[in-house]
Amino acid sequence: NVIFIAHEKESKGADGETPVKRPEVGGSSANDLMKEVDLVGYLQMVGRQRTICFNPTEWFYAKNTCNLEPEIRIPVLVDAKGRAGAANDFLSGIIARYGESQAERRDLTARYEKMMDAIDTAARAATTAEDLNAVKESMMKAEPVFNSRIAGADRLARRAQEIGAVYDKINECYVQA
Repeated sequence: NVIFIAHEKESKGADGETPVKRPEVGGSSANDLMKEVDLVGYLQMVGRQRTICFNPTEWFYAKNTCNLEPEIRIPVLVDAKGRAGAANDFLSGIIARYGESQAERRDLTARYEKMMDAIDTAARAATTAEDLNAVKESMMKAEPVFNSRIAGADRLARRAQEIGAVYDKINECYVQA
């Protein structure tokens, strides 16, 4: 894992007026770098508490690809009197949570692809409106992954057109044309 720590620079926001704070990255590669990184946090003080925000706002650029909380308090490692306050594992905890999110996303993607393959296979095998309805029913019973129901419905609609069936919106089923 590579961690970049940068100062901020202000640029104009989407409205052309509101200043937005962005990481100051030198050279022409700044935009390319921002596209490639998975997390961008903005460190700020809220009262006397340091926080880091990974969700973008109209005031600063951020990037949160793993659904971290919108604002995370940064633990105090050493207090004003020099006493140890917390373990120095804050960033490693963030990285671990990112890794868990990536693993979950890989699992969901594999489930999605398997589900779409099954729907494709069943749709190609369908030769009647009743067959399509059986595939639709099976698809609706399965727990959706990402946009699986929308994508599956689109595949069934294409197959229906090929076999001369139409979708009856009132009865919510396929019928032979």
